[in-house]
Amino acid sequence: MSKIIIPANYTPALNLYDTQRAIGTVKRLFADTLCATLNLYRVSAPLFVEASTGLNDDLNGVERKVTFDTKDSGIESLEDLVGKHISVGAAGSTTVDEATVHLSLLGKTLDDLKAEYMGTSESADAISNKQLDGVWVMAGTPNAAVTQIMTTTDAKILPIPAETVEALKVNYPWYASYTIPAGTYAGQDEDVPTSAVKLTLFINADVDEETVYQMTKTFWENWDYLTETHAALKKASLEAACTDLAGVPIHEGAARYYREVGVLE
Repeated sequence: MSKIIIPANYTPALNLYDTQRAIGTVKRLFADTLCATLNLYRVSAPLFVEASTGLNDDLNGVERKVTFDTKDSGIESLEDLVGKHISVGAAGSTTVDEATVHLSLLGKTLDDLKAEYMGTSESADAISNKQLDGVWVMAGTPNAAVTQIMTTTDAKILPIPAETVEALKVNYPWYASYTIPAGTYAGQDEDVPTSAVKLTLFINADVDEETVYQMTKTFWENWDYLTETHAALKKASLEAACTDLAGVPIHEGAARYYREVGVLE
């Protein structure tokens, strides 16, 4: 933002809130058009931004949906989010898309919430200051902003049960159930079920089989080193590498390695 030059006496046509919504609309239009053109279920583009914005943070193998509410908000389920003051993620982010998809199960949209479009860090500050009823977070666990929320407020994590995930998978087969273990965050004394999306490494189908085989083999045979440098990877496993891929084909080079180690038939 420091490189943007605003002309003198400039008056924006939209306020901040409407600008955020406009950005989100353009992003979703692009994603929907690309999906339709390429016959894809979903398009998710990475955002290369400063960590302090809260966008696209902690992408470490699986993104878990974490929805918070304060204990006196009366929110106990997804249905209770309707009419509440909820941050659904920064405008144009995949977090907004995830909130939209989950609400669709109820026949609801973001317009049924008092939605705010904030990044994770900004949302954490807002709920700590009692300016929000809840926050929708999409990140790996543990997450710094989530830790802040659970440490500085009386918030609780809203569970997303397995039956909800199964309902999501009817139209969005890349979803999976995930359990946030008890003790992951302050005040979280019990396991919390939620939904998750696996992050997947894609490669051009034209890359030769031997190259992809060696890449896959090298990746997994150096797993101990990788987990030392990125501790959150410890939650991923070779055994689950070929699950919840929503029908996306596995390159024959990778499949060859996975068959060798017994995780793919």
